[in-house]
Amino acid sequence: MKILFLVPPETISLESSVPKALEGGKGYYPKLGLLYVAAYYERETGNTATFIDCPPENVSEEDMLARVREIKPDMVAMSIMTFNLLDALRTAMVLKKENPNIKICLGGPHVNLYPKETLDQPEIDYVVFGEGEKIFTRLVLALENGNEPLSSINGLGWKQDNTSNINPAETELLDLDELPFPARHLVDVSSYQHIIGEGRQFFTIQATRGCPAACTFCDIRKTKFRIRSPESVVNEIEELVKMGVDDLFFVDDTITIDKKNVLAICKLIVDRGIKINFKISARVDTINKEVVAALRKMHPDYDSDPLLKYRKADVLKGAPDPRDYGGSD
Repeated sequence: MKILFLVPPETISLESSVPKALEGGKGYYPKLGLLYVAAYYERETGNTATFIDCPPENVSEEDMLARVREIKPDMVAMSIMTFNLLDALRTAMVLKKENPNIKICLGGPHVNLYPKETLDQPEIDYVVFGEGEKIFTRLVLALENGNEPLSSINGLGWKQDNTSNINPAETELLDLDELPFPARHLVDVSSYQHIIGEGRQFFTIQATRGCPAACTFCDIRKTKFRIRSPESVVNEIEELVKMGVDDLFFVDDTITIDKKNVLAICKLIVDRGIKINFKISARVDTINKEVVAALRKMHPDYDSDPLLKYRKADVLKGAPDPRDYGGSD
């Protein structure tokens, strides 16, 4: 099967209340989850996938259709959040109109929460919920080779005679160190910029998955926390630097839960002489003086002004003050 990984054009996305001046300059995040799925698929099957990220590449719906006609994919896979669900459904409808035999598979945060409701949409053939790398690849191999029934693939939703079937969730979590690095070779790295970026070239990376906290606003709450080895993370950072990336955003929900691992990553970056801007997300109660000092040493130009602004509002009450830790030996 020929697989196209697609980020749909933004035509009817739900809009935020962010001022237009800010919204227009926010840039675009790379779809790291979909790039992980593409990398795993390529490694396990030996096939080469295609990836079109329409928003940062400024690909219109007409341009997308022209490229799809050229690629002639058997299946199109999209990762969606709720805000771009309507875009994905419209894209699926347009693709089905162009080629009724094309298969559409959706995954991502929205599908994780609403697998059946998503699969019930008439244009959708399959949904993948949970960690998609292995599940999606098993789906493709099952369709290609008939080596296992779809009903045996946990984390998969599929249709038979227009009836939606949702299999049990996959409970076996992936070993993060066994995953290939995201398939960045399939995209134009230079097309990604973001308002939070400080360097010339921005990209994302993930050192952990999951979070044991129970924040009511979060869809990752109370999930098993897993780490990648410091060597794996820093090897990927070195690869990104070679690609021209000088500004990283760790997309981890709370990277500092395992302080020992964070400290090891920081030390390895310093030991290898890697110079790169970075940003992380962390709960205040997972940060201590040792972690802040290590982060400062890893990034001597760390700007504490945003922290100081929030500290005045008591948001960071009790958190270490970065100004106290210069990162020197």
